[in-house]
Amino acid sequence: MNMKDALSGFLLSSLFLAGSAAHAATQLSTSGFDLELTESVDSSSFGMNVVSDENGTIKIAMRGAGAPDTALQVDYSWRSDGDQALTQLSGSVRQGYQITSLTLSGTLTGLLEVDTSGVGYSYWNEGKATNSAKVRWSIWQPDLAPLAADWKTENLNGVTNFSMSLALHNTGTFVSNILSLVDVFALCASVTYPHGEIPILYRGPSRSEIRFGDMMLTAQVSAVPEPETYVMLLAGLGLMALGRRVPGRSRRH
Repeated sequence: MNMKDALSGFLLSSLFLAGSAAHAATQLSTSGFDLELTESVDSSSFGMNVVSDENGTIKIAMRGAGAPDTALQVDYSWRSDGDQALTQLSGSVRQGYQITSLTLSGTLTGLLEVDTSGVGYSYWNEGKATNSAKVRWSIWQPDLAPLAADWKTENLNGVTNFSMSLALHNTGTFVSNILSLVDVFALCASVTYPHGEIPILYRGPSRSEIRFGDMMLTAQVSAVPEPETYVMLLAGLGLMALGRRVPGRSRRH
């Protein structure tokens, strides 16, 4: 396992657990926007909480936003399995603010095990184990084309992190769709040992699993000047322009 990936995953989980102690819910409010869970495969397992909200950066930890854990062990023949989940969040930006970018990040853990005890023997049939995971993230805004990003990993044996960012300038409402998919496959190893006239068949187990960890939604938020501010700014610029013209005329003789 890569030490950097493992440490990043640990820190993300620690942040979520720290925030969860305060409150994990299906809706929350921040300094720049409100957010609510509107669709989930299992809303009872979903929870989100604000980890930090300062200097225009808002971090929201989410539990249960990814596809369910998927694992299988094969001791005979082969098997495959898969699952998916859609987590939909609806947001409303507070008056006087705008979201300039959103980043979705998280961790995944995978395990691949194949029996190799019979390698080197005659009639050895090698086992196989594979897994894959995919995240399709999209942002929908009124009267605008949807924004989307994709991430995928295959044959994960350890821990990995993912991160996707989308740039936007939203001052109204938006919908965030997180579609996650996982697949696993395992084929047992086998070998036939001759023993007199009766062959002895040996089968070695194979195991494959993959699971999503906690996810983090990071928003960059900035203030939007009120219309009155623009009026005052234009008036000030007008006065400055007038002030520059008057001295120019006084120098003419």
